[in-house]
Amino acid sequence: MERVIDELRHAGVEVIEIEEIPGYTAILQTRSSAMLHEFKPALNAYLKTVEAYLPIHSLTDLIAYNAAHAEQCLVYGQDLLEKAEALSGTLTEPAYWQDRLQDLTNSREQGIDWALEQYHLDALVFRGNAAAGIGAKAGYPSVIVPAGYLTSGQPFGISFTGTAFSEACLLAYAYAYEQATQHRRWPQME
Repeated sequence: MERVIDELRHAGVEVIEIEEIPGYTAILQTRSSAMLHEFKPALNAYLKTVEAYLPIHSLTDLIAYNAAHAEQCLVYGQDLLEKAEALSGTLTEPAYWQDRLQDLTNSREQGIDWALEQYHLDALVFRGNAAAGIGAKAGYPSVIVPAGYLTSGQPFGISFTGTAFSEACLLAYAYAYEQATQHRRWPQME
């Protein structure tokens, strides 16, 4: 990440290193139930659209199918599927609304928007996909680009994250970084 910061500075970017974003810290320290509540209605909406000849058209069908084919399908179990199935799927539970509102506060007012305003920034840069949680909870855009390779050969990326409707700026920053560094390597096909 230090090399990435040097590359950004070399490209003319003013980099301000932030020690802590209050909402980001809160997100990392708490476990929200919002995604679990949203999973059932979202998956059911998608599964309603699959071809009629397929055997799975709801979360209930998926759980039953997995149970009937346990040896192939349940290597890791299906606890999360069953927990989601036990919920109403209406997104009306008080626990859902409490967690969702807390997620929005942590990710927006005390997170991304706070950091952008506090430090007068255009975007935030995180290592890898570290911004995935805060960006997704806020409903804000993020874009991940290649930033090199670790000594093990494993790819390393960075995320550009911004506020609502900042997609055009983030894509421009990501493109400029990629063009300046040329870190992307095409996979070697054997």
